[in-house]
Amino acid sequence: MNVWTPKTRHYTSINHIMNTLLKSVESDEAICLSYGKNVKELLSQSTASEWIEDLWIIYSDHMAFQKEAGCNPRIGEIFLSFRELVFFFQKLDPGREVKIGG
Repeated sequence: MNVWTPKTRHYTSINHIMNTLLKSVESDEAICLSYGKNVKELLSQSTASEWIEDLWIIYSDHMAFQKEAGCNPRIGEIFLSFRELVFFFQKLDPGREVKIGG
């Protein structure tokens, strides 16, 4: 059976569509597994709580250095990246309340 696909503007077999969708799902699963393995490796070095504490130290030192280095136009973006990293590790640490600020 063929179906009309507006994106390609021609008839495509349902088998082709299903195979494409399955490959997409498989690749998404492979990506998730790969990320999971990397996170597992990262957490084998330290706990999520220790990573959060280290991130605060790194960020605090960075902010202290900014006084000497002068204005950084990306300071807002850097904070948002830092915040997302802290939230990420807080989600991995079930005993910790998700909040910003140590």
